[in-house]
Amino acid sequence: MITMRLEGAVELEKALKRMEPKAAKAVIRKALRPQAKALANEAKAMAPRLTGSLVQSIRIRAGRRRAGQYSMRVVTLSEDETTTPAFPVETGHMTGSAIVPEDPFIRRPFDRDVNRMARDIEGALWAGIAEAE
Repeated sequence: MITMRLEGAVELEKALKRMEPKAAKAVIRKALRPQAKALANEAKAMAPRLTGSLVQSIRIRAGRRRAGQYSMRVVTLSEDETTTPAFPVETGHMTGSAIVPEDPFIRRPFDRDVNRMARDIEGALWAGIAEAE
């Protein structure tokens, strides 16, 4: 799992806490979704295409709120939503006696774009706060 945490944005956190919880949640989700969608699209472009099912399994999910934390996740789920087909591809695995090397198709674009995504999220949060006031 990939986690990005915005830290040191004390003024931003204070501004969000001054808002109604429902409005703050909407602002946060609106700021996170475009970044998660861009990451999902990049992962789809970089994913191996043996059958196409891995690409089709890439989705965005809103995470549960925990102690003031919000999340938006890029996940891979099988059609019945019981397995995560990306894990063995991202980390490498064995097939019979053959070793299949890792192919971090989600991690690579995240690592490349994490600083830009953090800046864009912070900017979108400030814009959402200003719009809500």
